[in-house]
Amino acid sequence: MKPEPLLNYSNPSHILYGNKPPLLGGNLNPMPLKKFEKKEKIIWINAPVTYRNTLLRLSKDPDNYDKNLICEFNDFAICEINATVGKGVFATKPIKAGTLIGMYAGILEVSTQGNYCSLYGFLCFAKHNKIFYYDAIQYRNMTGYVQHAPSRKEAPNAATANIRENLITQRGIPMCTYITTRDIEAYEQLLLDYGPYYPFEKPYQLFDQTGQVIK
Repeated sequence: MKPEPLLNYSNPSHILYGNKPPLLGGNLNPMPLKKFEKKEKIIWINAPVTYRNTLLRLSKDPDNYDKNLICEFNDFAICEINATVGKGVFATKPIKAGTLIGMYAGILEVSTQGNYCSLYGFLCFAKHNKIFYYDAIQYRNMTGYVQHAPSRKEAPNAATANIRENLITQRGIPMCTYITTRDIEAYEQLLLDYGPYYPFEKPYQLFDQTGQVIK
């Protein structure tokens, strides 16, 4: 049984992909979405999905949601950084502060054993005595590739977070959009402060303004 979308957003036909960050000499080329999905072993979605039985635990009126909320931000590239960090997301043109750039899109799951934290787990919330969370390990969009940066500068040349989480409610379900906190320049990396409870496997990396990892 395939999961159902919680909101109706269209997917892009191509993903702009780079072999390294653009300010470090990376070449950006459009990759067909199907090829990108195969390469990453994911299913791309621009809105969260879930199974019907999970949805019924949350809302008795599944069609009661704001159909005017649109998220079709496409001014980004996903670029390789290094083998440790993986990939990051980079703006392809200037973006104004306060711009909605995407919605965290994973599969909405319900925890049965209290184990809901993972490297792609996000927005845990309690409802009807159950713990719900979004897991983007398989179903994902560009928000799943946004790297962490602290909100405050931790090193002289280190970049800080330039987007923030914005919680909304649709169909009675908490969801999370990402919004820019300041003007962003073309080819700048999009960075989010993951917060103090994210289960880092190892100490996180800092980046400079080009997307280079600071040693």
